[in-house]
Amino acid sequence: MAKQNFNAKRLLLVHAHPDDESLQSAHIMADAIARGAEVFLLTLTRGERGKAKLEELKSLEANRAAMGAFRSGELKNAMAALGVTNYKFAGTRAYLDSGVRIGNLGVPTTPLRVDEMSLSAVSTPVIADDIFQAMKSFKPDAVITYNSKGGWGHPDHKKAHQATAMAMRRYRKVARGKKPQFWVIAEPGERSTVSIGGPNTADLKKAALTAHASQVTI
Repeated sequence: MAKQNFNAKRLLLVHAHPDDESLQSAHIMADAIARGAEVFLLTLTRGERGKAKLEELKSLEANRAAMGAFRSGELKNAMAALGVTNYKFAGTRAYLDSGVRIGNLGVPTTPLRVDEMSLSAVSTPVIADDIFQAMKSFKPDAVITYNSKGGWGHPDHKKAHQATAMAMRRYRKVARGKKPQFWVIAEPGERSTVSIGGPNTADLKKAALTAHASQVTI
C-alpha cells in the first residue's frame, strides 16, 4: 500500500487463514501498534487444509481438526510477536479452510469437492453478517482485506473480499459519524496508494512469520 497518509486509529483486518495476516499485513499491524492505534484481526478459518512445511508436522495433514488447532496456536504466537491482543475467529459456525487446486490453465480454483462449511461454499451474506457484527462491536475507522482477485487467487481470499465488501456497505448505512475507509492489499506489481513499514516493522514481521513455521519457511 506511496506515501498517502494512513492514520487509522481503529483498524479491522479480515483474513482467511492463520499466517495470511503475517504474510500480508504484519507491517500494517506493527506500525499501527507502534503509533498507539487499536488493531482487531478477524480470521475466517483455522487453516485446516494447510500443507506442513516441516517434515515432523506432516502427520497433521491427515487430521484437519489437529491442523486447525495447531495453526490456531501459531496465530496466537504471531499476534504476541506483533503486540496484537484483539483477535478472534469469525462467528460460531466454524468455517473451514476450502483448500485450493491449480486448474488446467494454472489458475487457482476451488477443489472439486468441498465441505458445505468450507468458506468458499458458504453463502457470502452469511459470512458478511459475521464481519458486520464485528464492525458493529469494534467500530473501525479503516478495514483491510484482500483485493477483489483474492490476492494471488485463493478461493477463500476471494470470498473474504466479497464478504468484507458486503459487510462494509451494510455497516456504512448504520455507522454514525465519519464512515470507515475500505482498503485492499496490493499484490507485487500492482499500483498502490500507501506504503507502510520499514526496518523496525520488518523485524516484527519476521518474528510473526517465524511463529507460523508449519506453513512458512523463513
